[in-house]
Amino acid sequence: MGSRDLRRIFVIDSETWEVLDGKQPPGIPWAAVATNGTLRFTIGEGPNDDRYIRQFVPDEGFSEADKIACPASNDCWLATAQGWLFHYSDAAHRALPEDTDPAFAARITFRPPDAGVPAFVPDAPPPDDSGLPGEVGQLGGALAEAQATLPETRVPVPLLSHLRSRLLHGSTLELRFHLAVRARVRLLAKRRRRVVASTRMRILQAGDRRLLLRLSPKSWPTKLDLQTHALAPLPTQSTRGAATTTVGTGAVVLPRTRPFEGTGALP
Repeated sequence: MGSRDLRRIFVIDSETWEVLDGKQPPGIPWAAVATNGTLRFTIGEGPNDDRYIRQFVPDEGFSEADKIACPASNDCWLATAQGWLFHYSDAAHRALPEDTDPAFAARITFRPPDAGVPAFVPDAPPPDDSGLPGEVGQLGGALAEAQATLPETRVPVPLLSHLRSRLLHGSTLELRFHLAVRARVRLLAKRRRRVVASTRMRILQAGDRRLLLRLSPKSWPTKLDLQTHALAPLPTQSTRGAATTTVGTGAVVLPRTRPFEGTGALP
């Protein structure tokens, strides 16, 4: 919760509405939205109340590196990975005319490929159903020659691969993985929609890495969320020889656990 008059933001208990903590933002907090364990604030700064979108990380505060200037004081936009688009504006500019572009005629359910989209290459060719059962299809003639002369296609390697997890001493989660390049990494443990444990945002070098996260048996998570952001361009590889086991960032499967002795079965 934010106060424009006091120029402060507050942590509120959602059940009792008790103020648990307060922070001083770098300006007037006009709006906020939750984004995967962090918050994005629209902040009015300086004597002209210039609007910026700033990231707020619990236990770390506001980030200067992620500061984004809004196009105008009444025109701020924020998009989320779940497909939501937020528009902050004053009452006079809040209602926008309908966009009749055919590209927006229906719900957009996919993202066109670009450098920020991880490439997932199948490890095996698709099943051949062009001939009789048990018969292996073969390319021949002009089609085989055309296939042989196709240019080699190169795609970015995945940022994250070889991910595996296990529990140490019953309550410490160890997550091991391989980073293709230097990246910003953060691990969140969630119980339904609530964050019950998290590591701090860390910058890790490329190579085999691991994270340790202490879990509580009283608030055992139901899902893990590994957040990553590459800090260098991803190398590329040929699609002809790509056979690396990869994973996408996001939900991570919890390892199988046994009940804690003396505390009963885990929730």
